[in-house]
Amino acid sequence: MKKLLLSFTILLTSFSSYSSDFAGGSITWECLPTGKYIFYMEAFQTCSGPAWTYQTEVIDVVASSMPTNGVIAIVVLPDSNRWNNSGTGDLSQQCSPLLGTAYSCANGDDGAVQAYYYISAPIALMGVPPQDGWKFYWEGGARDTSIKNVNVVGTGLLRSIMY
Repeated sequence: MKKLLLSFTILLTSFSSYSSDFAGGSITWECLPTGKYIFYMEAFQTCSGPAWTYQTEVIDVVASSMPTNGVIAIVVLPDSNRWNNSGTGDLSQQCSPLLGTAYSCANGDDGAVQAYYYISAPIALMGVPPQDGWKFYWEGGARDTSIKNVNVVGTGLLRSIMY
């Protein structure tokens, strides 16, 4: 299985109706022997913020070289098997027993992080990526307000490029 992760970027944009503390994520894909692709998306949120809305999401694709000549959408569904098998996505640091109770999303601890996993059905992408690549975008999740190196409140954006 070959997965390509070409780009991981969080950009801040305008206000959104999402209610979470978005902390990052990724968009990756796997090429199947049939020539179709399965897309995966991971979204990370801080556990001390409001609850994440774990629902169907859409990855937009900007690809002028495709027969659709513009934007297409890839629907990604919650991957509840992966989420459940990973301890409900809890990525919290496991501290030494000497330091007391470990961080936990269940406790809403500051610094605890949870992952939400998504997967698409196999999809065919027609054409060949142009020199500047096909661009995949997902926008959502309110930015984690504990991040202090920017002074803008907004949403998170995941972006990846297939060359």
